[in-house]
Amino acid sequence: MEPLAPHCIVEIEKTRFDSWKGENLIAASVDQTTDKTGEGSIELYDPKLEIIDKFLGGGIKALQARFWLGWGADLGAALFVGSLARVEWSERITTFRFHDHSAKMKKEKKTRYFKKKSDIQILKNLAADNDLKFSLQGDLKDSQPITSLMQAGKTDWETALKIAEKSGLRLYVSGDTLFAVEAGKTGAVVSSLVFEKDFRLLRQFHLSYKVPDNKKGRAKKTQVRGRGKGGKQLKGETTTGTIGTTDIIVREDLPKQSVEMLSRRAKGKSNRRREYAFEHRLQTLPSFRTVLNLRDTLLLAGMGKFFSGEHLVTDIRYAFRPGQLTADLTVGRDMKK
Repeated sequence: MEPLAPHCIVEIEKTRFDSWKGENLIAASVDQTTDKTGEGSIELYDPKLEIIDKFLGGGIKALQARFWLGWGADLGAALFVGSLARVEWSERITTFRFHDHSAKMKKEKKTRYFKKKSDIQILKNLAADNDLKFSLQGDLKDSQPITSLMQAGKTDWETALKIAEKSGLRLYVSGDTLFAVEAGKTGAVVSSLVFEKDFRLLRQFHLSYKVPDNKKGRAKKTQVRGRGKGGKQLKGETTTGTIGTTDIIVREDLPKQSVEMLSRRAKGKSNRRREYAFEHRLQTLPSFRTVLNLRDTLLLAGMGKFFSGEHLVTDIRYAFRPGQLTADLTVGRDMKK
């Protein structure tokens, strides 16, 4: 059965605002970005500030919210879960803004040591310390235990990003889970989108490819150096082609330094840089009625042989108004050859 219209439900604590059942819900949006905190917002018609008083009349509270977006009556799992970050009122409209639960990891700067723990073990500890579950997507091989890693006046989120960068991972929070995914690795294609039928390009974006030489550049060689037994210098490297720069990383603190481990570090760093050889921003058209998620793999078609292909969703923003639901996507992929 063809979906009738876009549908949005936002639940704040136990109160639901349903675009199909009430007139208060004017607009809603969900922003999710790789390696950053996501945001969900809802605009409600509140001429007498009664909605604000209902939730916050007794004082500031840590309100929780869940967002569902899609088409038809069955919206499946919540697309976004978060905690109240900001309240605004203007021209009879109340806006609640919520941050996803990665915000918990940014509230406090800490100084502590992680001893004899691997990359993934440290990420698990950081998630658990902030009441989050942890999920590693893919079959990435873990690092050797690190002798000692100092978290010196940094937030848990900053520390997690540092670990992710060494391991070649990307991070994001969805619901109550911290997800770590291997940078640049595509999964099964979730959906195929055809240019000018399912999506259009944004920001007057002209399709282009530039031989990368900046901080997002594609390294032709990544080398990690360390010391082995007796102070012997060891190095591991990965070579991905003839285009790009050479990236050298030193001062790795692993108890049993090995070429294998250093090579995995080099591959991880290389994958993070290679992920954005192509980068496009696009918006889905009303005829495209599929809910997409961060880090999904999409097959873009209709843009010629060079630009078409599998792309990762690195940023996504849903914007809802009654009768309209669009997704703005930033997608990227590597130049494989």
